[in-house]
Order: sequence, then C-alpha cells, then structure tokens
Amino acid sequence: MAKPFSCQYERALPLLEKAVAIKREGLPHEHFDVANALRMLSECCERVGEVKRATQLAEEALSIASSCLPRNHANIAVFISKLASCKHKTGKLDKAIQLTQQSISIYNLNLPASRSGLCTSLCNLGLYYQEKGMLQEAIRTLQECLVAQRSFLSPDHPSIGYS
Repeated sequence: MAKPFSCQYERALPLLEKAVAIKREGLPHEHFDVANALRMLSECCERVGEVKRATQLAEEALSIASSCLPRNHANIAVFISKLASCKHKTGKLDKAIQLTQQSISIYNLNLPASRSGLCTSLCNLGLYYQEKGMLQEAIRTLQECLVAQRSFLSPDHPSIGYS
C-alpha cells in the first residue's frame, strides 16, 4: 500500500536540507532556529524511511536545543519526543520509552501550555508499552492520556473518540 503524502515529503526533503544549510550559514551553530530546522528535516527523513539519518539529525537538534534553552523548557520535550520516535522506529523500544518518559516529565512542568504535547507523549508511551507487552502500564498510560485530553478538549472533539 502506498504511503499517503509520501511524495510531498520526498519533495520537501531537498527544500528542508537547503533551509538547514541557510540557517547554518547565517546563524550561530547553537541557535534555536538551527535546531528547529534540523528537527523538521529529521521528521521528513523519518517519514520517507531514512530513519538512521533522521535519528542522527534528531540527536544533533536536541543537542543544540539543549545548549540554547533552559533544561526544562517545553521545546526541549518536543526535541526529546522526536528522538524517541526515531529510536522506536529503529527498534530501540527501551530507549524510546525512557525518552518519552523524560518528555512527559518536562511537559508536566510546563502545564497548561504544553497539554497537547503531553497528551501525544502519553499516547505514544502507552503504545510503546503495549508493543513491549506491558499491558497494564499501557492501559494506565492511555487512560491518563484520555483524562488529560478530556480536561482541555470538548467532549465531541475527534481526538477524544480516537483515544
């Protein structure tokens, strides 16, 4: 089965690579915009199946973001979540779980502004636990996700039904 929108990611890849090059040329190495451009390129690489490259980019992006933002800034959790996704796709489930738990801790420190990221990370963690066969942890985590979603989404929001 063909991946929906994969052709757009393949078309976006060279544009994102160019954006990273421009940011690297015009900004200091440890600038947040460089880190964010790397994170977006990592996402695109992951979507087109270049998971090893995506992981390397996510690691570099997190390193840069960590050097220019406070340790528990909500954006650090975004970068950690990206890396967790890459680790999951490379079969490193334990590392994905550890990173996702770390992102959840940071999101919790930044509530209510980080509610959406918190819910996404809780959902991912629940799915990782399920994949690992830790069903009680998966259920607990997914229930926590649902409670969090219900606290800020309307009852008829599509995400509530998905959960």
